[in-house]
Amino acid sequence: MAKKELSKKEQLKQNRKKLAEELSGMHIYKDNHNRYVYYDIFTKNGYVISNVPSYRNYANRFILAAVVGILVYTFDFGKWTLPFALGAALLVWAVMEFKFRAFLRHQTLIMNFQPKERPPRILTAASSEGKKIVLKIVLYIVFAGLIIALPFADKSNTDTTRVVICVAIGIIALGMACYQGYALSYKKKHNIEDRY
Repeated sequence: MAKKELSKKEQLKQNRKKLAEELSGMHIYKDNHNRYVYYDIFTKNGYVISNVPSYRNYANRFILAAVVGILVYTFDFGKWTLPFALGAALLVWAVMEFKFRAFLRHQTLIMNFQPKERPPRILTAASSEGKKIVLKIVLYIVFAGLIIALPFADKSNTDTTRVVICVAIGIIALGMACYQGYALSYKKKHNIEDRY
């Protein structure tokens, strides 16, 4: 009996380790050897992703740049606020893009890669624990409400640019909350087990 429980624990540990290695994304495909490949749309080459955690850090380079831009935009630099925010976002993106390209040089190159099978994103989102998905939904909704309220909190400085940017980010956050809600319903409908 204890041996059977141990094997279940080991199996769960192996499933978590395997899922930690699973990827999905806009330019992620699987090759004929069932390996994850990043497809570079500019060079038409593929790169076998051997270090998944590092890839995940670089995959979020656009989000990191947007967050830095938003944070810089919250400071008041007078008429230079928007240029500073855009400059900071571009700088962070450029550094992360440079590091990402350096990371790709250390991966196995597949010349003229022909993309075929793309892992579905919804499976990755739906394989999270149900409580985590619900938490993401709540946090996205709270973030959307706060970011939309941000330009109206400072009555003396309600410029149109700030309102448009904050409302656009709020709409994106609400869209992400809807996507997580879809992942939760997909999980229940298809009876997908928790993997991480």
